[in-house]
Amino acid sequence: MDRENDRLRPERQPELQRPEPRVQRLGPRNEPEAAPPPPQPVQPPRPMAPKPVAPKPVAPEPVAPRPAKAFGTWGRLAAILLLVVAGGVLIGGSDEKVTPPPEPAAAASSPSVPNEIVVDLRDNATDAEIVGLGQSLGIELRYNSIHSVAAKLMVATINPGDRERILTALRANPLVEAAEPQFIYQLYQAPAPAAPVNRFVPNDPEYPRQWHLKMIGMEEAWAKTKGKGATVAVIDSGAGAMTTNGWIQGRDFNQTQFVKGYDFADNQDPSPDDNGHGTHVTGTIAESTDNGILGAGVAPEAQIMPLRVADAQGHLRMSAVADALHFAADHKANVANMSLGGPAPSQVLEKAMQYAFKKDVTLICAAGNEGKEGVGYPGKFKECIAVSAVGPGGLMAFYSTWGKEVDIAGPGGDPRQGEDAEVWQNTFMQGHCLAGPCGPRRDGFFPLVGTSMATPHVTGVAALLVSLGMTDPKEIRSQLRKSAKKYAPADHYGAGILDAAKAVENVQRSTKTNKLQIWLALGVAALLLTIGKSLQRKTDPMFFVHQIAIALAVGLFFPVVLEKLVGFGSWWNLAGHSVIVAIIFLMTPRLDRSGFWKAFAFTVGIVIHLLLDADSGRAPFQVFPQERILFWMYANVAVGLYFAASAYRSIRRSAMASA
Repeated sequence: MDRENDRLRPERQPELQRPEPRVQRLGPRNEPEAAPPPPQPVQPPRPMAPKPVAPKPVAPEPVAPRPAKAFGTWGRLAAILLLVVAGGVLIGGSDEKVTPPPEPAAAASSPSVPNEIVVDLRDNATDAEIVGLGQSLGIELRYNSIHSVAAKLMVATINPGDRERILTALRANPLVEAAEPQFIYQLYQAPAPAAPVNRFVPNDPEYPRQWHLKMIGMEEAWAKTKGKGATVAVIDSGAGAMTTNGWIQGRDFNQTQFVKGYDFADNQDPSPDDNGHGTHVTGTIAESTDNGILGAGVAPEAQIMPLRVADAQGHLRMSAVADALHFAADHKANVANMSLGGPAPSQVLEKAMQYAFKKDVTLICAAGNEGKEGVGYPGKFKECIAVSAVGPGGLMAFYSTWGKEVDIAGPGGDPRQGEDAEVWQNTFMQGHCLAGPCGPRRDGFFPLVGTSMATPHVTGVAALLVSLGMTDPKEIRSQLRKSAKKYAPADHYGAGILDAAKAVENVQRSTKTNKLQIWLALGVAALLLTIGKSLQRKTDPMFFVHQIAIALAVGLFFPVVLEKLVGFGSWWNLAGHSVIVAIIFLMTPRLDRSGFWKAFAFTVGIVIHLLLDADSGRAPFQVFPQERILFWMYANVAVGLYFAASAYRSIRRSAMASA
């Protein structure tokens, strides 16, 4: 009990000793001493509260620094919004040509051979099926030429009164892909009344008269290439002429190289040009240059494949043109010139165009000489680069057809300004009498005008681009349009007037960029090989550097590989020529230090590739004008660098928090 009482009794605190008061005595006093005060009752001491104990200091928990606003959520949203806007600008400038739907009235009113039809059969049709099909309709189907067997391009002679009935029956047969009248096309020949620049000026005596070559900047273009290695099919009235000394080429074709062609007008080996149109067109493309004879050509070192389809009057069968396109594609032509056309849409001809286009033949077609709106066929097809004509001053020629299908304009001449404003080339022409052309054909330097003359200028420049390594028809069309001198309106001039100097310069710069990318690839490969040989395990110090180098190489060449897989002009190239994939890597949740540096190296590789493509003016997009592409490229560079910096700051904060 006593112990329990002791526990309950508050602990007594020791009394504090108070010092006695000091009394100062000034002198002796005789007063009696005062009686002491009565004693005060003793009170028990009050319990005192325990003395508070100060708590031990606790270290504050580290607080992660708040992210800067510029690198926060709003910044990322703004960067993504920039990409969306740039993508909309890019896609909105799509420059892919679309074939308009055929107009039935145009086909019904188009000239055709009344007693002949054209039939395109399935490629796997057998001879027995072909014979049976003809017998069921009472007609004899025959190949258009000896080169039509693989394409199964047939013609048949019929009774004109039975044409619609036979065509209807053929179109309903599963063996038949297309059946239509034998339309008549024609040659598009109009009636005739700053800083120092590296240049190549030929010594040909008539070259000063060729204003049309100077207009498109040929002297600057010739200093870089003359078309060596390109093969051009000229689908026209032939090349050369028959004289008293036999079949000869014009005297200013003495250095021009020809490859084997064919005469689809008469179904025989190559025949001479008995019209003069085809030789003149050939001269614009590849007349011998700097040989001291007559004039010059756009691509004098290109090879010419003469494919004759037109007769002496300039008329031609549509089936002959389709056959010639198959021949050009099968015999490795790079470019095909068609200074011809008509108002009738032809499914047979369209299929032949698609066949040649898929085999990398760039197709150049004249818009027409109707002097009104309405591009003729085949220029209206999306596979063709349609060319309108301008005079020496750059104004649209009065005879030139125009329309939304026009891709580009070229010099075709203006006869109203006199002969000096016409297009001059070496060809064979007859003299002029009161009743028209008469007398023997003479080999000389003659003027002609028309979209037929404008078209081979574009063809020649396309051959120059081929000689520099650009062979994709979509890419050639895109480059011709991007480099054109800007003129308006677009339905007259397309992208503008042909500029050979700018087109060649752009492609040559692009080629240099490609070489730089190859050297970068070799350098990275050598680095990887050198480091890889010394690596034994993942703990080696250089293992991390090796992985970073691999990520950089992948980022640098990912756009190239994707373009090879999907092709030029595919919108899938948006994934390669952008930082979208890089952003996905950088935004991966819980990205560690090693993963960040790999994603960062991949992003840097993509950014380097985009900058090189922007500098060279080359990108795998069919977009016009070029400024839309540059906006997309530079926007991606900025966004890529922003996200890389943002990810770096996040990794840095995580490292500081864990320290």
